Amino acid sequence: MNLTIENLPERVWDRLEKKAKASGRTVEAEAAAILSDSLADERNAEEMDDLQRMVRKMHRGKLPEGEVDRFLADRKLEAAAEAAKLG
Repeated sequence: MNLTIENLPERVWDRLEKKAKASGRTVEAEAAAILSDSLADERNAEEMDDLQRMVRKMHRGKLPEGEVDRFLADRKLEAAAEAAKLG
């Protein structure tokens, strides 16, 4: 597969090139890795939403209080932080 990105801002190219060098990849391989990671993070967020819906269903529309709430809140914060890094 090939992908062409036109009109990429120079500052974005420079950051991509720097990140590629740091990871020992070509610019193309780095871009592919970033896209793959981004989509994986999106999928993880969808799975967490599915899990939350399932837990609500099991508990008659409410999320249980305590550890599960803290875990879900922490995971959403982690997912948001990862998304911000890629943004």
